[in-house]
Amino acid sequence: MKRAPAYPARFLDDGQAVTYFDRYFTWYDAEHYHLGIDYVTPAQAHQGLRQKIVEQRLAQKLAQRRRHRAENQKHKPGVRNITTNPTMTAALVSVIIRPLRSLIQKRADKHNAIYG
Repeated sequence: MKRAPAYPARFLDDGQAVTYFDRYFTWYDAEHYHLGIDYVTPAQAHQGLRQKIVEQRLAQKLAQRRRHRAENQKHKPGVRNITTNPTMTAALVSVIIRPLRSLIQKRADKHNAIYG
């Protein structure tokens, strides 16, 4: 309660306390979502809406996942044939493939030297 919004720390009189707690309990029961009851308000839980709200959230979450997955699939680049571009092919061979072959050969030589 002391961490609640606008907690005054001290009340000057009973009237101020009653006014504060009227607002506090309204907020707590009707606006504040509670972890222990699946992030619904106590008012929603007491009205029997908890299960319906949780099911709606799950349905929305799954629908959003499907939309997100479909959107990602649209933007995923397909496999491109790089051999149609001779300049690109030569660049890949010199920059990536030759050093990679050299690294693989060095590792193989090291392995053979150790394990025979």
